Amino acid sequence: MARPAAPTRDIDFALRLVVRITKSNIAGSDAPDGNTTDAIVAKAGRFSAEVDTPLNPGGAGEGGR
Repeated sequence: MARPAAPTRDIDFALRLVVRITKSNIAGSDAPDGNTTDAIVAKAGRFSAEVDTPLNPGGAGEGGR
């Protein structure tokens, strides 16, 4: 069974267009630029695929009931 991949494109879409993460509303803080958010989303996807997903291989193969 193939490992599921993290939906990094969907997460990136949500952060940029829905949350508008690049426009900070907090006084005294800088908004992250596109490169920073890309790096965070990529690392989170990598963590999900390499660390988080293999923790429950039986449940992933069997599914919910």
